[in-house]
Amino acid sequence: MKYFALFILMFILINKASCQENRSIYELGDSIETFDSNFTNLFKNWNPTNISNSEDFKLLDYSYVEVIDDSIKYRYYRNLFSGSNVLGLNTEIRSYSSYKKPGYYKISVAPSYAHEEIYDSRAYLEINKYLFSDSFRIKAIHTLELFLNIDSVPPYNFTYKIDQFDTIRSSNGYSILKKETKGTVASIDTVSQNYIDVVITMKRNIKDLTLNEARNLVLENILIEKISQQLDYNKKVKIGDVVYKVNFEYFLKTYSDYVICSSLSKKVVLDNCFKHLLFPNDNK
Repeated sequence: MKYFALFILMFILINKASCQENRSIYELGDSIETFDSNFTNLFKNWNPTNISNSEDFKLLDYSYVEVIDDSIKYRYYRNLFSGSNVLGLNTEIRSYSSYKKPGYYKISVAPSYAHEEIYDSRAYLEINKYLFSDSFRIKAIHTLELFLNIDSVPPYNFTYKIDQFDTIRSSNGYSILKKETKGTVASIDTVSQNYIDVVITMKRNIKDLTLNEARNLVLENILIEKISQQLDYNKKVKIGDVVYKVNFEYFLKTYSDYVICSSLSKKVVLDNCFKHLLFPNDNK
């Protein structure tokens, strides 16, 4: 759905070997014994060996913000992490391994806000220029910034199954391989047929819809993404967990990244920025 450009930043990470596990940049190094251990590792690991373009950044500082000690703060941060100012990192990974030659694992990154195409028309693709008139852009922003309480209004779950067929060639000829994909989409209402056709099964393209249908689909997609992020928050964050903030510069522009640490393990449980930087255990 690159035409929406409405996404929680996702990263494809390649292992040097399938048997290895990756560790986040917060856990690469000293074991996590205190909350500060996470950020000590982050600052220590932020170097050209791990991040190819680390010199484009300047990690300034980190600071304690507060404890999520009641339901009001819990809902506030749930909406913060699913709102309009979700900071992430666009990530490019180059990986190579061989038993004959030394392998390498290189990451380069750049900060980016999710949904920035709604706020900055300069970033619009042609399809988005067609969709986002000034009035519709305001409506999309309102939907994105809507404060939701999924505790009081449980989402509607739509479960789907998609059968995919691939033709496989072998020495014995051709065979058909069937692959079944299952998933669940959470929404505040029933999932539209256009969402099923365009987003889930991809049988149709958003360009095939009328302008009104396409705009309704954009709004539906925003809400579904927002609910998905909030459900993910519920799985990871508990009352009593602790909020920190990391400040950094990228080409002289200052950014702030909010991080939530478990009160039990002390580890980072939610962070849309640095936590997604994963490294093989033997990365040096």
